[in-house]
Amino acid sequence: EILDSSGAALRRTLSHGNTRRLGLAARPGRQQAAERPGTAPVASMAARTIEPPVPPEDFVLEALADGAVPPDVEFALFVQNAKTKVPSREELLVLRPHDERLHCFTAHREALPAAFLRRALHVENHYRQMLQHQQGVQDTLMSMLSGQVQVGRNGGLTNIDESKFFFPINVRRDHLLEDTLQVLQDAAPADLQKQLKVTFRGEEGQDAGGVSREFFRLLGSQLFVPESRFFDKAVATEARVLWFDHTSPRESVDFWMLGVVLGLAVYNSLPGLDACLPVCMFRKLRGEPLGLDDLGEVQPTVASSMRALLAWQPEDGDHATAAQVFTDTFSLDFSISYQTESGATQVQDLKPGGRDIPVTVESREEFVRLYCEWVLTGSVEKQFAPFKKGFGRVGDSPLLRALTGVDLARIIMGEVDIELERLQPKAKYEGFGPKDETIVWFWKVLGELTPAQRRLFLSFVTGSDRSPVGGLGELQLTVQRGPGDSRRLPSAHTCFNTLLLPTYSSQEELRKALLMAIENTEGFGLE
Repeated sequence: EILDSSGAALRRTLSHGNTRRLGLAARPGRQQAAERPGTAPVASMAARTIEPPVPPEDFVLEALADGAVPPDVEFALFVQNAKTKVPSREELLVLRPHDERLHCFTAHREALPAAFLRRALHVENHYRQMLQHQQGVQDTLMSMLSGQVQVGRNGGLTNIDESKFFFPINVRRDHLLEDTLQVLQDAAPADLQKQLKVTFRGEEGQDAGGVSREFFRLLGSQLFVPESRFFDKAVATEARVLWFDHTSPRESVDFWMLGVVLGLAVYNSLPGLDACLPVCMFRKLRGEPLGLDDLGEVQPTVASSMRALLAWQPEDGDHATAAQVFTDTFSLDFSISYQTESGATQVQDLKPGGRDIPVTVESREEFVRLYCEWVLTGSVEKQFAPFKKGFGRVGDSPLLRALTGVDLARIIMGEVDIELERLQPKAKYEGFGPKDETIVWFWKVLGELTPAQRRLFLSFVTGSDRSPVGGLGELQLTVQRGPGDSRRLPSAHTCFNTLLLPTYSSQEELRKALLMAIENTEGFGLE
């Protein structure tokens, strides 16, 4: 029925003035195509040299988030036209308009807001659940015909097995992880495809969605935290993301459960998992190659050092002298050392005999590549393999497989606005009072920032654009009176979460100075 009505529904949608609403909205901070010199229409370029005039990620179809095209229509178009093979970015540049794979918005997923992708995935999930529900109805009818289901006097069925229609989870609050693991291990793959129905033992609440959200909230607070011993505490502290601890004492089945729980949350369209996972985790789930940029998500300091290693150039001298200076400066070999949970130091060779092979100018790129492979793949394979298997037990569908790791991260993690207001209660002031005019202006300006500007501000002050695990309420911001007059821009000590704020003559002057600082500053020690 969805497939048959999709064409008519889309025509109705576009015939009510929504065609104009589908115009591309440029994301902030990017230069528009018309302003870029040297660009030419795609149609005029040779197929083998086609390049998009503007990167696709610069634009987003904001109207889709507002309901310009119903998500059930998009799902129907996806099933009809692109279910078997969603075109890649390269293919999009050369496919002809009549190619049926282009006849759905998912083919242009980089231009889609996360909210629209999430709704389309919700439609697919609901469709899969309805298929399981229909199978339950058929099984119940067969049971009635065979006399296994009794019919009451009023025509009702007296002993229906609800597990034919739902995936029931009955748990004790004080044994949440133990009970959940047992239920998930006993469930068949088909059971996980049914609509979730959670009950807390001894409680009368009926699950219409609220109980499930409470279940995932409680589960997430025990699983997706550094203290759960699934994740590396050092990474959580430095990078503010959850990355697997390769020395974790947890069993493989625990990581499998972690993946199933994440898959169930996605499949049942239930937000509430406060899981601060890095994008590279989802890229791994999609089997995408990882590199130095991905390392920067989990080990930003090391990644910065690796970039310095690759960028190093000798000041002068011949090749032999430069090679010696490089060796003396970095003193590296093809090995890595780390501490186990017991505190013992382990040395891991990045290639056979690596601890005896020095890193040279010529081999530094190989060293960086092998280091990234070990940190992001080799070291956590024991933890990631069962996690991926658990996620795939639930989260495997045509639309989900069509998404990239970045798409998946946007859908699961969402595009949550950073609530800078949560910094205010614990903020400290040096040289200011909390009611000083400059401070009052400062908080008003922060409240008016866009989501993108809020992330820039957080990165400017703390060195990371992510909230720490537990939210921004865990951070203590210090606002210190900056040196000089109002002609100076704000600066920051990221190690101490300290903003140096000069005194300005008006709120507008403060706003302009702050925006100029956060939008144009990169690196450390800048004035």
